[in-house]
Order: sequence, then structure tokens, then C-alpha cells
Amino acid sequence: MDLLTMTWRDVGFMHWPVEPDIVQTTLPDGLAVDTYDGQAWLSVVPFQMADIRPRGSPIGRSFGELNLRTYVVADGTPGVYFYNLDADDRLSVTLARRLFQLSYYRASMQVRPDGDSVEFRSRRTSSRAPPADFHATYEPTEPPSTPEPGSVESFLVERYRFYAASDDG
Repeated sequence: MDLLTMTWRDVGFMHWPVEPDIVQTTLPDGLAVDTYDGQAWLSVVPFQMADIRPRGSPIGRSFGELNLRTYVVADGTPGVYFYNLDADDRLSVTLARRLFQLSYYRASMQVRPDGDSVEFRSRRTSSRAPPADFHATYEPTEPPSTPEPGSVESFLVERYRFYAASDDG
């Protein structure tokens, strides 16, 4: 049963291939780097979390979010490992940290859509993690579509399990 409903808007998926051995050294025990054509991948994903709310609630919250992730396998199941997740909403950060043990941090964010492009700015304000700034302007490179099975696009987005280290490791 889904407890929350939400919509992602103004999403940017930015991906870089990285040597798998380098990524593996950054992962907690129990996670193995997943590769596509011999490459590991790091991704930065900025977006506007829109109308997140408990199922049945008439009112939701909207805020900017930014995550840094890589792609892993645990117990034979592919997933996403979040190095960190920054969000511009104190309540959501607190709840995600307490309920899901996710490494969320407070940040000040501006999401400015302008036609097809989006300007996204983030500055981490949390004292729990090192400072981090991000600024990008992005736009679609092609119309929305369902990724072809076996494609790099499918490898990067068709993941339904997530992992993150807690503050104590």
C-alpha cells in the first residue's frame, strides 16, 4: 500500500561514467557497484518535489530536491545508492531522516522553469554535512519516452530499491 503520493516536476537526470573500482571504494559493505558496458555511473538529479502528501490528504508540500546517486546490486537486486539527498523543506528532511534513515540534508534551493529549460540552484545549509553548492540550467534533449529494455537509459532509471548509509555508517 502506498502511504504517500507525490509528483516530480522539472527533473534533470545528469549522468557521468566512472571507473567501477573507484565507485566500489565509496560503497558500504553489502553493496556492489552495478555497471553498464563496464562502466559505473554517478548521477546528479535535481527536481521539484510537488504536492507530496499522505494518501487521502487534500494538502501537500512542494519543495526543491537534489540527490547524488550511483547504481548498485544487493542480494542480486539492482538499486540506487544515495550518497546524499538535499531538500528545501525542514519537515520533509526531518521525517525522511527519522522514518527512513535516509541521508537527507537541509538546503536552500531555487527552481526556475523558463519555457522548456529549468534553472536549479542549491546551497546546503545543514551543519550535519560538508558545504555543497550546485547550479545548473537544463532542458530536455528528446521527447519523454519509455526506455528500451537493456538500454543505458533503462539501466539508469528503472530502479525500484534504494540504499543510503545512516549517519553512523
